[in-house]
Amino acid sequence: MNHSIFTRSLFAAFVAVLLSAALVLPAQAQEDLGALYNEAAQVAQQAQQAQQNQQYANARELYAEAHEKIVAFWELGQEMEHDGAMAEGQRLATQFQFRAGLMADRTEEYDRAIEHFNQALEYNDGHSRAYLAKAEAYRKSDRFDVALEFYQLAIENGDTQEQRTAEETVRSQFHYLASSRLGESPNPSRAAANEALSHLERLQEYVEPNSSTFYYMAVAHEALGNHTEAIAQATQALDTFSGSRTDRARIHLVRGEAYMAQGDTQQARSDLEEAMVGEFRQRAEALMEQLS
Repeated sequence: MNHSIFTRSLFAAFVAVLLSAALVLPAQAQEDLGALYNEAAQVAQQAQQAQQNQQYANARELYAEAHEKIVAFWELGQEMEHDGAMAEGQRLATQFQFRAGLMADRTEEYDRAIEHFNQALEYNDGHSRAYLAKAEAYRKSDRFDVALEFYQLAIENGDTQEQRTAEETVRSQFHYLASSRLGESPNPSRAAANEALSHLERLQEYVEPNSSTFYYMAVAHEALGNHTEAIAQATQALDTFSGSRTDRARIHLVRGEAYMAQGDTQQARSDLEEAMVGEFRQRAEALMEQLS
């Protein structure tokens, strides 16, 4: 699962913008606004340095402090009805809260991180990275059902990379839930198989299924004795598969077993031959002997 949104340096270009102070200020208020802006910039630099030094708790406090200072700048801009100061204040207040949330996430203070992300989203409800970060904080604090809403908002509002990250995370989490039930024993119970199918069907309410989705559905249906459906799902898994021969072998194995259960020896042999790779070889050979 890709968590680069939480680990890469996001702030270098941002500091350059802060320090440029590229606002056209009314002469009578330039000193007051400039002082507030520069104070925020200085604290933001300290926060960035703390972040680079992996002092995440300190960095969070400093980003929060920078936020307070930039809000004072923003409020003064509102009093003056200065569009440039208001726009810059809102933008930076959003960014400072977002950064503070990321730092809280790094110290596993997930509720505090969510509070910061909520504030960032109050300032800018189109901040897709905040939706994604908030979803991750809920997921990592074992509240995946709550996280789903925010993954969906990240998918709807994010750029291509954010959409892909959200989709892959949702898909991987549902696959984990399904595979955990199916993998509890060599022969999953009907209850386990039905629960796995429930997870996989719910997955499709949020994201498109992929080859692994179809594979787990095939395994669940085979455990339930739904051999025709298991074959259909395994076939879809193979049709959408892109990966190694070893990974493909597990799909052929489950389809081969389903064909065996239906008495289709020819199709079963074809699949079991393809399944004789790596960790699946022993099981495939044992089944092939049963066909002899």
